[in-house]
Amino acid sequence: MKIAIIGNGALALECASYFVELGADIRLFKKNEGLGHLLYSGVISDDFSSLYTAWSNIDSKKENSKECYLDYLSKLELSLRSNNIIKYGDVKRIHKRVLRPGVVPANGKSRLIDLFRVVFKIDATKEIERQRLENSEVFEKLGNEVLESLKNSIESYEDFDLVINASGYFETPLPMGPGDDYAINEIEVSKDHHIFYGLVEREDIEAAKVVTLVGDDIVNLSNLKLITEIFKEKENFKLQIICENGNPFLDRNRESINFKIGNFQNLIQFNQEEFDRLIKEFEVKITQWKNLEDHIRAKKPRPAEPSSRLTIFNGATVSAVDKLLDQQGLFLTIEGSQLLNTTEQLKTISTDAIIVSQGFSKVDIFEKLVIEEVGYFRIKNELLVDGIAEFKNIENEMMKFFSKVEE
Repeated sequence: MKIAIIGNGALALECASYFVELGADIRLFKKNEGLGHLLYSGVISDDFSSLYTAWSNIDSKKENSKECYLDYLSKLELSLRSNNIIKYGDVKRIHKRVLRPGVVPANGKSRLIDLFRVVFKIDATKEIERQRLENSEVFEKLGNEVLESLKNSIESYEDFDLVINASGYFETPLPMGPGDDYAINEIEVSKDHHIFYGLVEREDIEAAKVVTLVGDDIVNLSNLKLITEIFKEKENFKLQIICENGNPFLDRNRESINFKIGNFQNLIQFNQEEFDRLIKEFEVKITQWKNLEDHIRAKKPRPAEPSSRLTIFNGATVSAVDKLLDQQGLFLTIEGSQLLNTTEQLKTISTDAIIVSQGFSKVDIFEKLVIEEVGYFRIKNELLVDGIAEFKNIENEMMKFFSKVEE
């Protein structure tokens, strides 16, 4: 039984390990070496609680820590690679080797009788350079023009009995507009300006004075850890949150975000404590100002009333994003609606940077050709913990394709 597993993160490595231990002939197609951010549909490397908890539960002796789990995954990838299980390449297509969609094989057999063809693209540069060092005399005869042509990325393929797509749903973040679609001008403005999708790094927003989060999914909940750090460090830093829900983050499935909700609660608490302190200071200043003699008060400006540095626009959608020629920053047009339990209104707000995390596309990138094929499996859960739990179900489904040998 030859199985192809597609994926670049922790889930794919775990899946390959699981089915290798079952004795299957496995080939894991991995786009890149290493672990990257290990973003699996919203599970961020900053907090691996759901990852290493599931892992450590398999063996209670395992140390429950982020570093330990990362070390485990690194060693797992090295082991799979040393056993020639990993193929580093970017999978472009999966289709049947012979049969077109909808075609029934002769004699009414299942389409499973035809193999799956996995087409992938590889960068031949590293392999060419390695062979050049090993066979320098041969490569000298080929000439530079031939060598350069060999370095181009090329497509190749392998055929398999079964395929498991363990790539997750994180590759296509949803845009900021309503209906999981683009806001007006979003595509053009995002090409040259500070609009980020998914997880951000500190350098992305370090220079911004006003940052706007669009969406309240688990990735933005993770972004709040970094944002809260900056919020506490810089007194002139402001944050705006736009979401369709009445209570951002809190209206989500609490079970899936409990290990991250502290990021939001920490920000709320800090902002409220700061605002309360500023109000008290303002009350003292305004009282002192009012007690001044009239001729002195007339020359001294009235103390400015403080405002919260955190603004939440709940029950709202983003309809447009614009960049003006005569002003710095970006401008978001947001709409409220009675359908979202808010008033019908249009409002424009300014910002220096936008972080969009409305969730990720759940469209299987290979669905056109194989989504309904017998023998093609898609791991559907969003969290790694739940994804790992699907391995047993896939194993059971695979076993239905085989019959027991009679003794």
